[in-house]
Amino acid sequence: MENFNIKRFGQVFCRLLLVRKKTYFNLFLTAVLFFALAVIASFNPFHRDKLSVEEMTDFLIWSSSFCYSAIVIVAMLCGSAIISDLRNKQDKISELTLPASNLEKFVARFIGATFVVMLVVAAAFVVGDLLQQGVNMLIHKGSHASMLMLLFKNMDQAIQRFNEADNSLPLRLLSFIAANSIFVVGGMFFRKVAWLKTGLTFIAITFTLMGIFVGFCYLVYTYTDYVVVVPNEFPKWAQALFCVAITASSYYFAYRIYCRLQAINNKWINI
Repeated sequence: MENFNIKRFGQVFCRLLLVRKKTYFNLFLTAVLFFALAVIASFNPFHRDKLSVEEMTDFLIWSSSFCYSAIVIVAMLCGSAIISDLRNKQDKISELTLPASNLEKFVARFIGATFVVMLVVAAAFVVGDLLQQGVNMLIHKGSHASMLMLLFKNMDQAIQRFNEADNSLPLRLLSFIAANSIFVVGGMFFRKVAWLKTGLTFIAITFTLMGIFVGFCYLVYTYTDYVVVVPNEFPKWAQALFCVAITASSYYFAYRIYCRLQAINNKWINI
């Protein structure tokens, strides 16, 4: 089966949702408690008096920024869980014997590890916001504030700050997608704790390349009359092209690793 059949893909995707429903539910509960407790703790639950609007706004800005940062981190790392449910030999045999093409199964897993996770986190954000408002109303005599309302209120300002005068928002999005794609290929390559191993590998490769470049510059300065000129800022099109190249190559290698998936693999990697 080399072609992509949408009906077959839908069946594979629905099966994946059923297989991972417990994982999604646990993620939902964890995220709800995280968002709710982050705001409740910032509102000083041991101070049971009614809060002013200024106090609530100050507390909410800090706690909501903390929650937004956590969401961004989850969105970046979630791709590393693309095959996290294939823990043993039988799970892999079941995956390999599915009557669907590798592309259909890979795309289903990619969507399940990224878009579905973010939908679960978004739903948890809404529920956690409602939960913290209810608890804060009980603690602070009716005082409450909503992260969701603050998000909608500041949406235009946030986009404007990101975009400003240099039109950097599209480039930031491309950079984020490229980072996510790196964790997708890391999730396919490493067997356990893929997000941590991918992050450490990325840091090691980055510092290695920087060391090679610095060493090259040193040799040029020491043994030649040439001067290495490094621009302060690369053109936007070059940065965008680099991000697209990283994203495309990461997804391609992730898919190729998936195609080589076997019931019994190396202890550390999926090859």
